[in-house]
Amino acid sequence: MPALTSADVVAINSSEEIVGQIVEISKQIPELAFFAASPVSKTTYKTLVRTALPSAGFRDINSGRSRSAGTIAARSVECKFLDASWDADNAALTGVDWGDPVAELQQAHLLAALKELQSQIWNGTDNDANGFTGANSLFTSASGDGVIDAGGSTASTGSSVYLVKSGTQDACLAWGNDGQITAGEVTEQQLYDNSSNPYMGKAQAVEGYAGLQITNHKSIVRIANITEDSGKGLTDDLLYDAISLFGENYGVAPDGMFMSYRSRKQLRSSRTATNATGAPAPTPTEVEGIPIYATLGITNTEDLLT
Repeated sequence: MPALTSADVVAINSSEEIVGQIVEISKQIPELAFFAASPVSKTTYKTLVRTALPSAGFRDINSGRSRSAGTIAARSVECKFLDASWDADNAALTGVDWGDPVAELQQAHLLAALKELQSQIWNGTDNDANGFTGANSLFTSASGDGVIDAGGSTASTGSSVYLVKSGTQDACLAWGNDGQITAGEVTEQQLYDNSSNPYMGKAQAVEGYAGLQITNHKSIVRIANITEDSGKGLTDDLLYDAISLFGENYGVAPDGMFMSYRSRKQLRSSRTATNATGAPAPTPTEVEGIPIYATLGITNTEDLLT
């Protein structure tokens, strides 16, 4: 059975209008379509994580073999409140001759909220202290588990690439309150400007709960410290090192690789065109069949891992 997407999960209890907007927004935010998604009834919950496999092996007839059950641990997952609510002056809503300003406001605010979600997935509380823990929290040093160090040293130009295995037993998005993104009634109410002067307008609450569930910490590998320093950009060698590390850690290949647009450009620039026309190398879309996703959620101004 295919994994649920965020649009599938939101469709369980959300309005048709919200579902349609999520589907449309997913075209701009590849994380929404990539990550498996899970509806959860609570906003904070625990998930079991196997940290060591049980023993298994061969034995002779009539000869026993020692057994071990392996180990499992409970990890907490927090879904944080995602707010896309809006308000607007009645004068602005009635002063247009085309389109539906209420629908446009709703979609624009939902897009803005989901772009925050996009950044939160990778950068966690470095993006928004009120949000959920992100993938970057798994990696505390450049020499730590699951890290390939690109060796860059200019902090203001730091970036990362994340290799990810998606799934509810690996890494997925969690949508609290059974996956509801609720859109309240559009109500008329008194609003106030920055000088506390009143005016009449309309407002709508658009809100839900979202989080990142990383059931297996080995399901993500990070290439860190990619910078604009000479020779410290993204290359195929770094990607192959990361793919190899992912396999050594987890025994499988990742489902996708997420990087900034600058890193994708660096990767392309590192390649030499070998076709007869001398045309430049094409924009990279995959390595060893693993898709490349360029995302605005990963910045080029990260703090460096040391």
